[in-house]
Amino acid sequence: MSRRISWAGALLLILSLAGSAGEKELLGQAAQGLQGASGGSLNQQLCVKNAAEALQEARDALEKGDAEAAKTKKKEALRWTVQAVRECMEPGEIPAQIGEALRDEGAMSANALGRFNDLMKTLVEAKKRKGGSGNPFSEGMAINQIMLALDELITGGWDGWHPEKAIGWYLNAAAECEDVQAIINQLLDYLNKHSDTTGIPDLGSEGCAKAKQMLDELYAKKRAGAPSEEIIELVDKIKAFLREEGARTGKARREKDRKASEPGSRPPPSSSWWTPAPVTQVAFAALDGSTNISQAALGEVESVRFVATDGKPLKPKDVGANLDDHNGHLTLSIGKAAGLGSILVTGTAGTLQMTGHGGGAAGPATAVSPADGLVEIRNGTLQETLRVPPSATDMVGSPQDHAVMLNGQKLTPVAMRPGEVAVTAAGITPPANGLMSLELTSPSGIVARGIGVGWGYTVAMPEVTKTRAWVPVLAQVYGLDPHEEVTLVFYPQPGQEINPKTVTLPAAELAVPSPVAKIRASRAGPQALNVTVTREE
Repeated sequence: MSRRISWAGALLLILSLAGSAGEKELLGQAAQGLQGASGGSLNQQLCVKNAAEALQEARDALEKGDAEAAKTKKKEALRWTVQAVRECMEPGEIPAQIGEALRDEGAMSANALGRFNDLMKTLVEAKKRKGGSGNPFSEGMAINQIMLALDELITGGWDGWHPEKAIGWYLNAAAECEDVQAIINQLLDYLNKHSDTTGIPDLGSEGCAKAKQMLDELYAKKRAGAPSEEIIELVDKIKAFLREEGARTGKARREKDRKASEPGSRPPPSSSWWTPAPVTQVAFAALDGSTNISQAALGEVESVRFVATDGKPLKPKDVGANLDDHNGHLTLSIGKAAGLGSILVTGTAGTLQMTGHGGGAAGPATAVSPADGLVEIRNGTLQETLRVPPSATDMVGSPQDHAVMLNGQKLTPVAMRPGEVAVTAAGITPPANGLMSLELTSPSGIVARGIGVGWGYTVAMPEVTKTRAWVPVLAQVYGLDPHEEVTLVFYPQPGQEINPKTVTLPAAELAVPSPVAKIRASRAGPQALNVTVTREE
């Protein structure tokens, strides 16, 4: 058998003898074939490379007799195959056949496989549709939701209602005069076709017919030249209708599950605290061109807003926006940045607010340094943009694939542009002298280093064990000259009393943890402490 085969053929090799004594050899040959494959874009080649590595690791797991680890790695190979399709590879029968093999091994349910196969067809059509779109941003967001659905079907067996969210983004494209009716209908049919273990479909037949009727009405209004306000109003009605149908489906499924359970059984009561997702503020030299954003840092992206320099909202088409997802990161491309003040990307795990300096990109850096000239570490947290040599930012890879260190402490890259990397961190200890070593290693192994200067502070207090009793608030400042002053302003929470609320002290008095205020609270336990600390220039 040839050692150099097409990557498509290599993947197929693992299927015919899955679980047999020859599988280890086939996995190894498949991995070698993938590693020797060529062609396609850089992103597509990277997907193929990662699929090959996953197959090799599956073979290694079988060598050790670890069948479960082998299944996990086969799933990983399938995920990278899907990503290769996202990068414009023709899928053929490969993804479905790998899915069949996983189903035969009990690693994917029949329901999940059926959903997966249908969504793969939709993904291919969505990619072709986006290629000729006048509104690629909304369609890119829709494709991202289809990708998330496919990923969850591979890893967890459920699509997480992502197809419905994809419909929402396609409706946005429809409002912008894109002809996406056929693909919306295809996704509606998907929701009507598939159910869970209760047998209740994601979208009932009546709901599916009603949604299609409303969609027909929408395009009839568009053909008749209805005002944009009327079009947007109907789009919002369709979205609201689908949300209501989804809620009705969820309720019906829960009721059926409840009746099927033992008489009198009830799920235990649960409570949860809502915590707002963190906001990461990033300042780049410019916003035009391409920015890679870590999907891991934001979670599932739910919205992207563009704001003009005067604070007014902009539409994606106003800035020539496009969005694609590649290998764990999103690439946001801006074609017309004139008048663009900021971009807000909101996900389930956090929000990224990106602003531009307005002065255009600076000359290429020769070492790693803070973009604004100063590293600030606020109560152990850091949000910083670093300038780096352009060769050290691999724009084909994900931000999180770049290793960034500050004094040996790991930072998390959340976004990057050529020559710039935005990082965050928590639990960082600032150096007493304010000098900080910085290092970045790219996925290809390029290492860049530098020295940054900065300052930081910590503000802490003991846990309140007795209500209405005063406890001290301690502060410490790092990296400032002894004569420099800092001002602390406290903002009491309900039930708290802080005295004083504002205090200004020289850094010399805060070289070690020192009491700067006192607090008492109406309830015992850990306390939220809202404070701002600023240097006095």
